Amino acid sequence: MEQKEITIASLTESRDVQIGYSDSDIVIVSNIQQFERATAAYVTMNTIVICTSGSLRATVNGQRSEIHAGQVGVMPSHVKASGFEASPDFKLKAMLFTDRILQNFLREKMSLWNELMYIHHLHVADVSEDGLRFYSLYYEMLAICFQATDSDNPFRVEIVQSLLRTGVLGLVGNLQRMIKDLEPQSSKSKTSVQHFQRFLDLLNSSPVKHRPIEAYAEELYITPKYLSTICKEHSGKTANEWITEFALSDISYYLKQTDFGIKQICELTGFPNPSFFGRYVKKHFGMTPKELKAK
Repeated sequence: MEQKEITIASLTESRDVQIGYSDSDIVIVSNIQQFERATAAYVTMNTIVICTSGSLRATVNGQRSEIHAGQVGVMPSHVKASGFEASPDFKLKAMLFTDRILQNFLREKMSLWNELMYIHHLHVADVSEDGLRFYSLYYEMLAICFQATDSDNPFRVEIVQSLLRTGVLGLVGNLQRMIKDLEPQSSKSKTSVQHFQRFLDLLNSSPVKHRPIEAYAEELYITPKYLSTICKEHSGKTANEWITEFALSDISYYLKQTDFGIKQICELTGFPNPSFFGRYVKKHFGMTPKELKAK
C-alpha cells in the first residue's frame, strides 16, 4: 500500500486541500476533498480537526476510528492513517502544527497534551453547542486575519499564532476535564506505560532538557536502550527526538520571549559554550541565536 507523507509542503501543494493559512510551522485547512484518493498517509504534524458535517472513518495507528459532525479529533505527530471512508457531505476545519510550535504554544502544559495523546489516547471527543459556537466564531476571527487585505500587517504572524494558541489552550483545557475518570489506554504493559509517562514528566520538569539519554535513563532507573524502545513503541519518536523537541522549545522561548543574553541562555539550556550552542541553533532553526532572537 502506497503511503503518502503529509507535511506542510505536501498540504500546501495539494489541489484537494483548501488552505486558509500556512507558514513554516502551521497549516490551517478550510476543507479537504477526495479523501478516497489517499490510500495511506503518514502525518508528520500534530493535528486538530473539527468535523462540521458528515463523518469520516479511518484506521489510525492500527485502530479503527470515526469522527462525525459535532466532534473534534486530535492526533499527535507521526501518525499513520489509512482506509479513509468519508460520507458525501463530510466537511472539516483543521489546524496542523509542528512539534516545535505546539511546544511554544503549550509550554508547561505540554505534559497534559502528551498525557492525552500517548497515555490515554483520547483522540475523538464530543463538542458542546457552546463549544461549536466558540469555534465557529473563532474560525471567523482567524479568517479575518487570513484575508489578503490584512497580509501586509507586520505583526500578522504573531497575531495568527496568538489566536491559535488561544484555541489550542481552550481545547486542551476542555479535554483535561474528560480524563479524570479514565485509565491509561494502551496495548503495552502497564510498566511500560508508567516508565514512558515518567520520562515525559521528567523531561517536562527538568530545568535543563539538553542532556544525554543516559542521564534520563539513570534517573528513571532503566537502561538507555529500554528508554529508547518504550518511546518508539508509545509515540513513534525516539527518546533523543523527544529530548531535542523539548530542548528546542526552551531555546526558542528564551531567545524570543525573554531579555536574557545569548551567553546566559546558553548556560540555562545546558550547552558547554556559546560556540556549540550557536551551531546547535543554526542546525535546527536555520539561523544563528542572534538572528532568531531578532526575528
